[in-house]
Amino acid sequence: MAQKVQLATALVNAPKLLLLDEPFSGLDPMNQVVLQDEIMAAAKAGSTILFSTHVMEHAERLCTRLIMLACGQKVFDGSQEEAKAMLPGRVHLRAMSDPSSLLGVATAERMPAVEEGWTDWQIVLKPGAEPGDLLQTCVQTGFALRNFEAHSATLHDVFLNLAGPPQDAAR
Repeated sequence: MAQKVQLATALVNAPKLLLLDEPFSGLDPMNQVVLQDEIMAAAKAGSTILFSTHVMEHAERLCTRLIMLACGQKVFDGSQEEAKAMLPGRVHLRAMSDPSSLLGVATAERMPAVEEGWTDWQIVLKPGAEPGDLLQTCVQTGFALRNFEAHSATLHDVFLNLAGPPQDAAR
């Protein structure tokens, strides 16, 4: 309730700049939606909003520009699209044969079989390759598919990639 009162107090004067530090911390899902709607309304009304968060899903829903920090150092500054483009595309597919040699495939990891005659594969695409191009190649070459799911990178994935391996907890 205190967070809601503080936000209402801050918004009553239609500020040009709104600074929020972990605004969703401790809120239940319903109040997170209420707060998100209020933040979006303030942005639409012309406020510039700067907020810090450790929850990348909040940043994905609300931010147009990002600055990511790791160990006190800036590791990224740009748009969500620029951040997500830093990681290769991924595809999960079910096929009758090995997709490793298909155009655009960097790696193909075989997963446990779930259907007789079909194998699941986790594909990492080469830089610049798009999932749609791989699907088109499969169709054009007659590569038998049962399932094809493209997976975009999330901001969580990007942050983990930029920040590197987790630091030793004893530090």
